[in-house]
Parts: sequence; C-alpha cells; structure tokens
Amino acid sequence: MAVKRKIQKGLATKILCVLKYVGRADERYLAKRFGYSPAAIDRTMGSLERQGIVRMSTVMSAGTYGLTDRGHRAVSRGGGTKRVCGEIMAEGAARDAAYERFTRG
Repeated sequence: MAVKRKIQKGLATKILCVLKYVGRADERYLAKRFGYSPAAIDRTMGSLERQGIVRMSTVMSAGTYGLTDRGHRAVSRGGGTKRVCGEIMAEGAARDAAYERFTRG
C-alpha cells in the first residue's frame, strides 16, 4: 500500500504542475502525457477532487479538470515547487517533441 501511495503522490505532483501551466486537461491527456494507465489517473484525480484541489468542469470544457483556489495555493507554495514543475514540464515537452518527430516519419 505504501508503494501505491508513493506512486500516487508523485503522479499528483505531476498533474498539479501540468494544470498550473496548461490550465485544464482531461484524464486521457494526462494518461498519455505521463504514461500511466487511465485507471491510475482516475484514482489520483478522485483523490485530488475529494481534497478540493481540482474540480471537473461541467460547462464548456466538460470532462476536463482544473485547479481550484486551494489547488492554486498548494502549487504556489514554496518548497521548490516552481523548480519541480519546471523540470516536469521540460521533461514532458521533450517527450512530446520526440513523439512528434517519430510519428512524422
């Protein structure tokens, strides 16, 4: 159980960083971006939603998640969050660029 929580905590950090920078995202995008199963993303989003950190939109971009005010405060706190989010976003951008090069042939 401790391993599952550790994985979920690391995934939650990645998700919060993405939502901070891109604003809104759906579970499919997050699963593809981080290479996790949709079920893992769903569990993590459920936990974050119960904590009041993210909220699913029911209007306009239905099915997407965004940070709540509490989520913005959590991500904006010190403790190296800015550095960690920068690294996560750079890693994701590099992976996205490699995927684009590979699929273009």
